[in-house]
Amino acid sequence: MNYSLSAARNSIPLLAVMVSCVFSFYSILINPLLNNDAFGYLRAAEIFNAEGIRPVLDQYGWYGYSILIALADSVLPGGLIASAHILNTLSYGLLVFAFVKICAEYHSSRRVALFAALTILCFPLLNEMRYFLIRDFAFWAFTLFGFLLLLRYQRDRKLLTALYCALALLAAIAFRLEGLLLAAAAPLSLLASSGNRTANLRLAAKLLLVLGGAFFTIFLVALFTGVNLLNLVQYAYRFYLPLIFNLNELIVTTAQNLNQTLFTLENFPHSDDSRHGLMVLAFAYLYAVLANLINALGMPFTLLLLYSYIRGYLFIPVNLRWTLGAYISASLLALLGFVFIMHFLTQRYATLLCLLLLTLVPAALNNIYEDAIARDRRKKFNIIFGSLCGYLLIDSLISFGYSKQYLEDASAWVAAEVPVTSGLHTNSFTLAYASGRIADYDKVPLKAEEVMQQSRSADYLMLDIKHDDIEIRNRLETNPQLQLLQSFANERGDEVRIYLQR
Repeated sequence: MNYSLSAARNSIPLLAVMVSCVFSFYSILINPLLNNDAFGYLRAAEIFNAEGIRPVLDQYGWYGYSILIALADSVLPGGLIASAHILNTLSYGLLVFAFVKICAEYHSSRRVALFAALTILCFPLLNEMRYFLIRDFAFWAFTLFGFLLLLRYQRDRKLLTALYCALALLAAIAFRLEGLLLAAAAPLSLLASSGNRTANLRLAAKLLLVLGGAFFTIFLVALFTGVNLLNLVQYAYRFYLPLIFNLNELIVTTAQNLNQTLFTLENFPHSDDSRHGLMVLAFAYLYAVLANLINALGMPFTLLLLYSYIRGYLFIPVNLRWTLGAYISASLLALLGFVFIMHFLTQRYATLLCLLLLTLVPAALNNIYEDAIARDRRKKFNIIFGSLCGYLLIDSLISFGYSKQYLEDASAWVAAEVPVTSGLHTNSFTLAYASGRIADYDKVPLKAEEVMQQSRSADYLMLDIKHDDIEIRNRLETNPQLQLLQSFANERGDEVRIYLQR
């Protein structure tokens, strides 16, 4: 009986992986156009295939993802895009597998495993990005897999498990350097765990030793192959490091600007004191991170977590709380650091934090379900939960946006009508890549004005113009040097205009 229950429980993660692969293939089929980030990875992969690793590292920095795509392309059919999609689909599968297994570490039951599979498969933020080509998928997958191995190492205390955990963390770092924070958080979480302090110290020391050995090995390999890791890190963070090194000045300047905007000598005493602006700034950024996190989680999961916390349904074993808390803290610290430095945030950056919080949902759902049974409300629970899953899947897997067929139509027209020998300029990565005539298709300017400045007489311009770009439309229509040859639009008014420069 125990064997059959274990087999049923173990089959759920594998079944969830299979369903995830189906979702990914479906999303890729209905979204033939790539996200903007994809083109940088594809171009770096092309350069790697043509010229080797050195130009990629010199021009693109921390682009292990592109190198992996290029290597996969050498053994997989279909070209670079197909190889990238396969890698992403496999990354999603690993993410789903790790998520379900993590939830099983919290509470080992078939029902919790089933709730975990449904939670991760219905999570809209992930489903909406399934057709993207971004390195984040592999980063999230290896981070969760490393977290799973960390939980198991805390349980079985085997050196081999610590080694696997270290390798998973290194794999995550290979895709995003933010993984360094998690590598630091892992041994610290073991130190703070409940139980014998001496045993925890030994446990953390073993993991730290393994991590240190792995980093030292990588350093030696890089040294012998002539790769300067420090330069790579500096190049990867070339936009952030100057701001980080001047963080104090940056924050003070921002606080002073905020003071000037909000306060005057007449309505607030000491309005020239930047500490007041700093307090407002800190609360504003905390609010921004919280609002961004709620948007990323989605209102259904946010309310479910809040309800479960209020009713006491959230559950995680005492000995694992510090481990989860350390990972959540590291992820939150990365978000706060980013918003303080760069002054903006996107939902995608909050995905890892969302995934860690979502690991609490399955056990909470199990507690709610058992409470519903005790109150003879199982049918009501099934109806509400089933409706919620259906809503989330429809909302995240079926596109209700505006058609992008006009981009494909414009690309086809240019391929058929524009002479190959003519100069071609565009403000769209998608159009540049589809044209096959722009070598650095990942570096085209995204502003139509810059494209117009680059063009010369007898050049063709293929401009992607959004429906609300009124100013650029007026400039194009009043420019006597531009002859409109063709235009393609969707139902909202987004269009591609093709001009000939006279």
